[in-house]
Amino acid sequence: MKITGERMGLFRGRRVKQLSELAPKLNETVDVSPPTGSNKRRRTVIKKAALVAFTTAAVMFVFVISSISVPAKCTDTNRAQHCIDKYYVLDVLRGHHTGLDLAEELKLSGVIVEESRRYKIEPALILALIETESTYYNWAKSRVGARGLMQVRPTTGKYIAEELELEWEGIKTLHDPYKNVQLGVFYLAELLERFGGDTDKALAAYNRGPTYVAARIRRGQTVPQRYKRKVMVKYNNHKENILF
Repeated sequence: MKITGERMGLFRGRRVKQLSELAPKLNETVDVSPPTGSNKRRRTVIKKAALVAFTTAAVMFVFVISSISVPAKCTDTNRAQHCIDKYYVLDVLRGHHTGLDLAEELKLSGVIVEESRRYKIEPALILALIETESTYYNWAKSRVGARGLMQVRPTTGKYIAEELELEWEGIKTLHDPYKNVQLGVFYLAELLERFGGDTDKALAAYNRGPTYVAARIRRGQTVPQRYKRKVMVKYNNHKENILF
């Protein structure tokens, strides 16, 4: 199927957001009878089935217009949300200079979504953290020696690699985009657990270190907010743009 330049233009930039604007139409019903009893239940089932069908079709379509083959598992309606998240993450990565090629970005989008599922951390928060730390550039390094997408320090990366039983090759591991995300998301999950699920404290600790944040809390001082605010602005932007 050929897509004209005019049609293709409709899906550039905010492709996922544009598709999401079509979703409310699934809630429209033709039946004007009172929404009670079996009629209400029947329409609810129909709307849910239609939503799943639309979601799957939308994911397949956006993969087609982006010249990316649709993974077989994306046609499974039970995996629709996973595929939507993966496509959104890929769309974000493609919009930035990552220092990676398309195949690497495609694999990376899957790793980000899988790690978000593993630790029950929203993909939007992981993306916001990566954007704040490295602007999605895989080869980023800081003045204090932090490396990669999630700016993991060598000492932190080494102990987490041991925890996860990942092969540790020093700087090389930190610039492996998949391992860097595994290390960074594990570290964020560990901080969230340490600070009782408090995102503000966990993000401050990711930036300044858990010992520093814990010491401020013990002294009754406020937790630094500047870094957290930067991350949350980006997080909210992703939440607005993601399909569901």
